[in-house]
Amino acid sequence: MQLRHVLIASALLALGCQQSPAPARTGAAPAPAPQTREDETGSPARALMTEGDALTRAGDYRAALARYRQALELDPENVQVRFAIGTAHTFLGQRAKAAEEFNAVVARGDAQSVEVQEARRWLAAARMPLDSGPSSAAPAAPQQSPPAADAPITGGRLIGSTQWPGVDPKVRAVSGEIEIVGVEPATEGVKRSRPLRLGARYHFYDIPPGQYRIVARMANYPADVTLWDQRVSVVEGKPTELDLTPATARLSPDKFPPPVQE
Repeated sequence: MQLRHVLIASALLALGCQQSPAPARTGAAPAPAPQTREDETGSPARALMTEGDALTRAGDYRAALARYRQALELDPENVQVRFAIGTAHTFLGQRAKAAEEFNAVVARGDAQSVEVQEARRWLAAARMPLDSGPSSAAPAAPQQSPPAADAPITGGRLIGSTQWPGVDPKVRAVSGEIEIVGVEPATEGVKRSRPLRLGARYHFYDIPPGQYRIVARMANYPADVTLWDQRVSVVEGKPTELDLTPATARLSPDKFPPPVQE
């Protein structure tokens, strides 16, 4: 695993320097390898990480990103996975998405870990904002698991299903990302994202009521495909349910048939 982290960390720093006017470090040794969590050896998330690493070495960054997103869905608190996702975004030139992942690494990781240090260094080199401190770390936690059934509802909730002919997430994974972005003053600056498996449910909890865009993208089939991009109004104090179906999709099922199982 050490080779993977040397590759990713070194490439990350190089790209960060190339994409910003910050001066590059000359004569610097390669960044030390982030430490892996040995207790996850043999887990499904680790297997997906290994596949992503092999694809990264081969230069297939979109496919690597898809594997890393699947790993994150299985292990949402794994900072190493988020670090890898951010790195894949840098290779693809997706600086805003890379910054979002690296900020999550900074907010959730051990401040002394190599992942946090390298994420901070990239953000500084790329001159991207660093959202550090309690205010940035707190909103992410409610996204990981639903609140208790009897818990009072605070703010707004957006929940629903994704439906597509021929796709059963229990049989095979068609993976992507779903995000919401505020589109009015009341929700300005709100942006949440999470991994998505087509055919499965999604949820966003404890978000400010108001107007949002909800966007769902499937990864690497053969390129990123946006299936849904629509407006939704989230209300205070009760769930807003929005099912994403072929009827509201940007593409019809014949334009996006279920990908062949690998």
